[in-house]
Formats: sequence, structure tokens, C-alpha cells
Amino acid sequence: MTLAARTSVSAPAPAGDLWRALARRLTRNGIETPMLDAEVLLRHVTGWSRETLLRTPEVELDALQQQQLAELGEKRCRGVPVARLIGRKEFWSLEFLLSDETLVPRPESETLIEAALKGGGKDDSLRLLDLGTGCGCLLLSLLHEYRHSSGVGIDISAGAVATARCNAERLSLEDRARFQTGNWNTRTEDIANERFDILVSNPPYIRSGDIGGLQKEVREHDPRIALDGGGDGMDSLRAIIAIAPKLLRPNGRVLIEIGAGQSGEILSLMENQPFKEIRKHKDLAGIDRVIEGIVSKNLILPTRTTTISHYGSTGSI
Repeated sequence: MTLAARTSVSAPAPAGDLWRALARRLTRNGIETPMLDAEVLLRHVTGWSRETLLRTPEVELDALQQQQLAELGEKRCRGVPVARLIGRKEFWSLEFLLSDETLVPRPESETLIEAALKGGGKDDSLRLLDLGTGCGCLLLSLLHEYRHSSGVGIDISAGAVATARCNAERLSLEDRARFQTGNWNTRTEDIANERFDILVSNPPYIRSGDIGGLQKEVREHDPRIALDGGGDGMDSLRAIIAIAPKLLRPNGRVLIEIGAGQSGEILSLMENQPFKEIRKHKDLAGIDRVIEGIVSKNLILPTRTTTISHYGSTGSI
């Protein structure tokens, strides 16, 4: 019997009572943040702000709202992430819509935004490139801060590109952000003859064999193609490090999110490419989360063909 079936919704019930009841249910099912999750789901059903919920917990939900809340609560008990249930996630104090083809943005990825903003003034006019853009959170967050800049986001998934375009429109950034379907190594029309000032990427960097041990919320609900970095987790990272000097202007910057324990090998790879001032940025947990480098000279894009069968990186250059 489902939670929805077990829950009586025949009469109106106060929001505060439903909030506490759902939080208890989530606690019994091992959810780590039961009160917060219950609150977000309740606000999603009612359309209330947090202030309204806290100020008027006695306001009652009707039968339909209770049914919707019960159904969402049961899915959360089964491990479906809250962001997937409500279809959106906050990142860098901005709200981003999600789709099945996009990762759920995570707080540690804000390390990349913080690092990128340290290298220039917000009034600078820059060209940005986001490889494997997903919902567009990296590029759009940076354009929100760099108000005179513009950029291109590329993703292998048409669904992700559509989601990113929608987010650009919702944030009134569609005039400065273009999103297109493509592969990291493909000379697409928008970037074939252009060099960028900043290249950012949150590529797949999980070892294939480790995906089964990820949290259920990630393992079962994020697209595997956006997680799987190959046998050692480095396939996509190697591809980006190789292509970045060909896409950036001299003194252009590359910033790449990486996984725990990968910084040493990434540093070695970058030292064998035309990068200078290579540095690491730690996230709030003290883990090396972002590697940054500055291109010391410009390279010419070759005409050879490469095949790297991972997220956003299968194609020709």
C-alpha cells in the first residue's frame, strides 16, 4: 500500500501538521534532511514562500493538495531527490530548471564559480565557453556576475541544451548566452574560428566501477553519461586539458571541476601542456575540487579526428 493510499485526505488539514507528519515519515525512511525536504515539498504543492508557511502553519491544505503532497512524499521515501520531484534546483542563488538529461547542480560546483570570479573584474567584457553545460548553471551563473560578457554552452544532449536555453530565458540572459548540441572535439559553427577568455567544465569524472557505490539519489537519477569518466575517471578530463589550449586566447583561463584524489594526475597532465600558473581550489570540505590554468600560448586547431566516447566529447576536430 502506498503512502498516498495510507494517508487520509478526506478533510482539510493544517499545513504545520502535514509538514511534521511528512518529516517523521522521511526520518523513518532514512532521509538525512527530513524537515527541510518536507518543507520544500509542501511549499511546492502550495506555492507558498517559506515566510508564509512559517507565519501561518494553521492554514489548511485541501484534499487535492494533500494527495499531491503524499505522492511526492512517497517518492522521496524511495530515494527520488527533491530537486527531481520539483523540477528545479538553486545554484549560486539562482533557480535552474532540470530535466532527465541534466545533473542536479551541487554546492561544491560553486567552487568553480568562486574561482572564476577571482580572476577578473565584473565589468570586463569576456567570452566564455562551457563544455558539457547540462542545465547551464555554470555559464549562466558566470554571466549573471560578468554583466558585460557573453558565452557559449555545448552539450551532447539535445534535452540538456533545451533545458539550458529555457534557463537562460528565465534569467533574462538569452541575449548573451547561446547553447548548442555538439561534442567537445567538434569544430561547431559558433566556435570554429573563435578563441575564448574563460573555459569552464564540470565533466564526468567518476570511475566506471565506482558508480554503483554512489548515493542512490545520484546513481539512479542522474544521467550516467554525465557521471561516467571511464575506467580511471579521467577520460573526459584528459580530453578537455588537451583541447583547452586550442580554444583559449593567450592568457585565457581554464577551470575544471574534478573528483577527490584526482588533482595530482591532473596537475601532471597540465604541466605537459602550454599552461602556466596552475593552481588548485578546495571546496568547503577541504577537497581539491577545481583545477585552474592559464594558457601561455595559442595553438592551432588540428584537422585530425579523435574519438572519446564520453559526455559531450565524441567527435572530430
